[in-house]
Amino acid sequence: SPRDHQQMKGALLNIPHEELSTRMLPFHQGNQASSQADSSYRIDPYALDQLRVLQGFPNRKGAHVSSSTRSLVHKVGRNIPSLPTRVLDAPGMVDDFYANILSWGGNNVLAIGLGESVYLWDAISGDAKLLLTLEDVDDYVTSVSWATTHVDSHCIAVGTKKGSLQLWDANVGKKIRSFDGHGSHVGSLSWNQHFLSSGGGDSTILQHDIGAPTSHVATYTGHTQGICGLKWNDEGTTLASGGNDNVVCLWDAAMSRRSSRNSPTSMGSTVSPQFMLTDHTAAVKALAWCPLKRGLLASGGGEGDGTIKFWNSNT
Repeated sequence: SPRDHQQMKGALLNIPHEELSTRMLPFHQGNQASSQADSSYRIDPYALDQLRVLQGFPNRKGAHVSSSTRSLVHKVGRNIPSLPTRVLDAPGMVDDFYANILSWGGNNVLAIGLGESVYLWDAISGDAKLLLTLEDVDDYVTSVSWATTHVDSHCIAVGTKKGSLQLWDANVGKKIRSFDGHGSHVGSLSWNQHFLSSGGGDSTILQHDIGAPTSHVATYTGHTQGICGLKWNDEGTTLASGGNDNVVCLWDAAMSRRSSRNSPTSMGSTVSPQFMLTDHTAAVKALAWCPLKRGLLASGGGEGDGTIKFWNSNT
């Protein structure tokens, strides 16, 4: 019944079902609060005319869940297998918070960075192969990312602990080119068509045009500590970055293109963030753009923060 469905949703979120309608993040217009106390939970992010973090529900640690709701959760729901459907051996996987060493491409091939090597696993055939091993035995892979366009779907970017960034052709197993510029580990990568953004431990984000003779288009400066996460929105208009300085920055792609045209040097232009969001109290690595609501960004704070914040970037 609709009431049972509401009860189960409330239990999964650790929210009493009576409060569910006021605690869910509403995305529809015209949701009026029944009282002043509930008004903070009924905010429509798309009715706002400025950038702000959406209000979530307060810490529900220790919140009471009725016995009827608990029994409902046991009776209703899918049977989730307790064992994985497949296990891949991953010897040499580095314990590094700043590393992003998994990428599943549109070609249905999973790339895995293990120590100084990158391996490819074909999800259709089940075959695994070695793509590359770094020449420097003191270096190791800190990021991998498949290109997102169909024409470049065989290309994969690889960042390393020592600041190297390489582009490889996975079909033939050869390095296409290398990119310089970072003074520390390259832990975050994000594609926007034929542009590749790389985030370094040196607090900078470099924008590369992989098809241009001089690939370095722009340098994004705004963070004061290392970059933990990068994510372009689906439209390719805004880049979100999270840093070890607890800050989320939003960067305008149009501003980057204008600055690069006006830059007389081969080192590219310097771009400042369009917005700096400072509500997190720990490093921000997790970033995701909503595919259904344009301009809605989710960001996750690390230990000491423990929150996911939602931002409306439509201004």
